[in-house]
Amino acid sequence: MARMFPVTLTAAAALLSVGAALAQQPLPATDAAQVTPTIVMVRIYAADMAKSEHFYEEVLSLRVAGALSEREHALKFPGPTTAAGVLLLKADPKAPQSNGSMVVRVGDVDAVLSRAVAQGAKVIRPAQSGPVSNTRYAMFSDFDGTMIEVTQFAAP
Repeated sequence: MARMFPVTLTAAAALLSVGAALAQQPLPATDAAQVTPTIVMVRIYAADMAKSEHFYEEVLSLRVAGALSEREHALKFPGPTTAAGVLLLKADPKAPQSNGSMVVRVGDVDAVLSRAVAQGAKVIRPAQSGPVSNTRYAMFSDFDGTMIEVTQFAAP
């Protein structure tokens, strides 16, 4: 057992050395025309991590994918999806930040708005149907001020 420890350290040092060398290499060129811009992540700043996790689980069915640290928790949408991930960050009252907003496609705007209100959301725009397109939408904010618009598209 004593012999494994030095070998493990040597192997770890070799991996770190290779990783550092790779980090210095530029990424291979990509044809920009083949890359479709996509949202990779949404950041939400929360004063109370547990309360925010519960809110997003109940309202949008997000699930905690894991804690990256005490101050960063990854959330994900249910099922197999290529949708953006959500990073819930512990708010730092000393740092300037904006909670921003997001738009989420849902199956039933009225049901989601009802769940949001039950969890303490403030309604910004009540559920209404779009005058031109076959959409229904509503907007609310969570208790930290993040604005969430939910949109429902009519079946084609």
